[in-house]
Amino acid sequence: MALKRADLERLLSGVENKDDIINTIMAEHGKSINELKAENETLKGQILDKTNEYNDLVEKTKDYDTMKQSNEDLNNQITAFKSKEENQKYYSVLKELGYNEEFIDENIFNKVQKGESIETFKSNATNFLKEKPMYKAEGFQHRQGTHSSGTYNGGGTGKIENFEGMSDEEVYAALKHNATIK
Repeated sequence: MALKRADLERLLSGVENKDDIINTIMAEHGKSINELKAENETLKGQILDKTNEYNDLVEKTKDYDTMKQSNEDLNNQITAFKSKEENQKYYSVLKELGYNEEFIDENIFNKVQKGESIETFKSNATNFLKEKPMYKAEGFQHRQGTHSSGTYNGGGTGKIENFEGMSDEEVYAALKHNATIK
């Protein structure tokens, strides 16, 4: 702790030139105090600069997060567009093969394996249509009979048969085309 002038006068009582000594000590002490005040002001300025830099970085981080989210959204849109574009190729193959458009949905894509190429898909879709002709657009064979969910009567064309051996999805597909539930 620094001594005050009164403390120095008490310590130096009886010394001949005590006033000169006290003035010299106080002058040196004043220089030190002024240097420390200047350093303190410099440090306060540096703290303010660092605080401003920090706040700028926080804002840039927010901007980065916003841009990152926008980038992810755009990538998702691109992926969805590519998926839709790819599905359009498969959709075109199904239409070309004569599938009823009412049945072309994700369910049919799950039933007909896409395979590694469009040719593989076309072959799979052709085989599936041979096994399940009810999906064909022309000459749709409507069926009548009983199934796990009741008796069905439809007004389609062709021979009337029962639903034995058909999955619920296949019955639904058959009923989706002009069938009524009794």
